[in-house]
Amino acid sequence: MKTLGDRPPESLLEDVVHDSDKAWRRWARSGVLAFFALVLLAAALGAFDLGTQRTAALGTAEVGVDYPVTTRAGLDLKVIVKVSDRDGLPETLRIEIDQEYLDMFEDLLLVPEPSDQTALRGGIVRFEYELPAGSTHARLSIEGRASDRWEPSTSGTIRLVGSDGFDVGVPVTTWRLP
Repeated sequence: MKTLGDRPPESLLEDVVHDSDKAWRRWARSGVLAFFALVLLAAALGAFDLGTQRTAALGTAEVGVDYPVTTRAGLDLKVIVKVSDRDGLPETLRIEIDQEYLDMFEDLLLVPEPSDQTALRGGIVRFEYELPAGSTHARLSIEGRASDRWEPSTSGTIRLVGSDGFDVGVPVTTWRLP
C-alpha cells in the first residue's frame, strides 16, 4: 500500500547507466553493428548468391553458362548452356564436360537428349547435338540432384565444339556446403 511519503523519482531515467560508465559496452555495440554492416555489404556484392552466369565469345558467337555457385547434397542442380550466333550455328554442336563435374550430379538428365555421347581421354565426356539448319540459338540443360559425395568444391570446364571449328571453353566451379 502506498503512503503519502512514497514519491516517484523526479526523472524516470535516474537508474539508467550511461555508456561513458562502461566503455566495453560501446565497443561491443560498435562491433556488432560493424559485423551486420559487413554481412549486408557481402550480400549486396553477391557473396551469398546461389547461381551465377559466365559468358564467352568467339567471333560472332556468344556462349552463356548458368550454373550453381553453391549446393548441398540432395538439392536440385541445373546447368544451362545457351549458344547464339547471328550468322548461324553449326549443324553439329558438341559439349565436352569434365567427368569430375558430372559426377556431382545424381539422376543426370540432359534436355534435349544428345544424339551421341562419348567418353574421351583425360576424364572428359562429350555430348553431341544435331541442330536444325539455319539455327541461331540453342539452349541445353544439364539437370540432376547434388550427390552425397562431399568435397569442398568441384571444378570443370564446359567446352563447346562446333563442326565448323567453333571452339570455346567456360570454366565452372560449384562449392558444396555441409
